[in-house]
Amino acid sequence: MNYFIFLFIIILYLPKGESVLNTETLNTFAFDPCEYPFNIEVSGITECTEAYTTERSNSYCYILEYILSGSETLLCNGKKYNISKGDVYLLPKGSNHKYAPLQNDPCNKLWFNIDGILVPSLTVAYGIQDTVVFKNFSDETLFRELFNLTSKNIPKKETMEEGAIIFHKIVTALYNFKNAGRIKSDVNAIKDILDSNIYSESFSLKQISNALCLSQSHIINIFKKAYNQTPYQYLLTQRIKIACNMLLNSQMSINEISEALHFADQHYFTNAFKKVMYITPSEFRKSNSTDYLVRANRNIKQGVSEPDETRIF
Repeated sequence: MNYFIFLFIIILYLPKGESVLNTETLNTFAFDPCEYPFNIEVSGITECTEAYTTERSNSYCYILEYILSGSETLLCNGKKYNISKGDVYLLPKGSNHKYAPLQNDPCNKLWFNIDGILVPSLTVAYGIQDTVVFKNFSDETLFRELFNLTSKNIPKKETMEEGAIIFHKIVTALYNFKNAGRIKSDVNAIKDILDSNIYSESFSLKQISNALCLSQSHIINIFKKAYNQTPYQYLLTQRIKIACNMLLNSQMSINEISEALHFADQHYFTNAFKKVMYITPSEFRKSNSTDYLVRANRNIKQGVSEPDETRIF
């Protein structure tokens, strides 16, 4: 069971014997770093004074903090960081660090002293083990969720197990935040390849995977997150848009259009067209209306599915 302590003014004793006055809400647990894969020793919300300072040498645990407001300076293993509202930092176990609020702008923050094999395992797996500060992360939701969990009067085992899940979500969110620029670049590269292969007779995700050195599942996931469509759905929509223009502005037969856009056959083309446009190619041509073309241009039908997403056409 955790011990919930609410103190309007708490005296915090530092390793060098200093003491400062802060307003804090703390949740403490009997600490054994090997008891569970993920362990929380203390969680807290601190309203720092200008005199607040924390300094550790060879830190016995990991320190996870989210800055709610204000600013502070952080020194970790000899490197200085300017910390402000919305920033997150994860100080490594064994690090030498010191942090203190800036004058006239003391910070309020959510923080956790954590340990357990899950912490290095996840940070290494997601490649964020060498990142100390995540500037402008600006989403306190998961940190609040973890703090609220530690405030509940529930068995310690349950707290640590649920805490491990939330911590995993935090690591995932930090990874996505850190790699947002690279992911955007990858998505743009995927779209460029798709756009350049609209008229290709045979095309698959494997070709994109080989070109960009990305897994096929990763390609589908990041592209869908950016465009709300899988690569297959995007390419199909683009081909159907071209087919719409051909139907309205040429004398080509439906079979000729199907062949020009490299659909397997006219039957497959008709079914694919109907999934996107809700009517058949012949019905669309007879309507001689641009109303349906607007549908394609806006991609309002994005639920098109393909039995094998790795095979685009």
